[in-house]
Amino acid sequence: MSPISSATPTNSRSNQVRQRRTQQAQARIEHVHKRAQAPVKSQPVITRATSSTRGARPVHQSARGNVRRQYYYNLDASGVEVRLPAIPMINPGWRLLSGLLAVAMLIGIFLLTSGSAFEVSSLQITGLQRLSPADVETALKLNGTSALDVDPAEVTAQVNALFPELADVKVSLGLPARVAISARERQPVVAWQMPDRTVWVDPEGVLIPARGEAAALVTLQADGLPALIVPEVRETDEAAADAPAARPAVFATGEGSRMDLNLLSAALKLSTQVPEGTSLAFSTANGLGWSDARGWKVFIGNDLTNLETKVSEYEAIVQQLSKRGITPVMISVEYTSAPFFRTE
Repeated sequence: MSPISSATPTNSRSNQVRQRRTQQAQARIEHVHKRAQAPVKSQPVITRATSSTRGARPVHQSARGNVRRQYYYNLDASGVEVRLPAIPMINPGWRLLSGLLAVAMLIGIFLLTSGSAFEVSSLQITGLQRLSPADVETALKLNGTSALDVDPAEVTAQVNALFPELADVKVSLGLPARVAISARERQPVVAWQMPDRTVWVDPEGVLIPARGEAAALVTLQADGLPALIVPEVRETDEAAADAPAARPAVFATGEGSRMDLNLLSAALKLSTQVPEGTSLAFSTANGLGWSDARGWKVFIGNDLTNLETKVSEYEAIVQQLSKRGITPVMISVEYTSAPFFRTE
């Protein structure tokens, strides 16, 4: 019995020691945990006031380092603890967030604009009669380009330069890739035939290409173009400067320019005075006239105010030449006071 009674105090003392160690270890863990969570405070450096400064102010604020969180894990065994690896705390500033947002937006815009959703695949063209939409699409070369890069003013100027027969051109854009063009085709009234080419003239005196088919035109045989009035460049035509290959070609042929409306009116009036089927004529030197069925040309100038007098003078000259057995190639009564003829 004595050994058992002597062991009991020893066991109770060891239990007390073990409990005390456990409490001390738990206290150390709590103390370290509180220190890890407590912010690090630093005192700014203060300068003394001088004549140039009004008061003391901090000249340097110590930088706050990255606070690392430390975690302690208590094992079941008494007096044993494990410290896990420290994890740095990341605190991104507003500049970093703004930069990341800007980069994300740029990437989104690039992916959006470079995609096929905004590529122009075809044009919606209305108001055409002699021209076909394929003619306009081929000339503008917009298919495959991004609709975001299409400038309606520039496209309008290109259409006016490349197609003088179109008027009232309007270009509109629609998302994602719709390009709509509306226009009105000019209706020709005169076919101005020259040795190398033929151009048409509309009621406003605009010279347009002879494309397609047009009925009931007054045909006029000419040795060249009449005096032309080059149209003024409008604000919507300023973008045509970017298409140098189109505009000079148009003006070189006269297409897109205007002729004198008095000359056009005189030609239309003369077409009603000559016999049906007679072809009108124009000479840059002698003005308007017609081709006589007997084999020569007659010129009366561009002034038709005294047309009856000129016709009478012409008939008198023809009678005189017929009596003398002379066959002319040209008779001019542009000036009734000084008519003349040529035989070769």
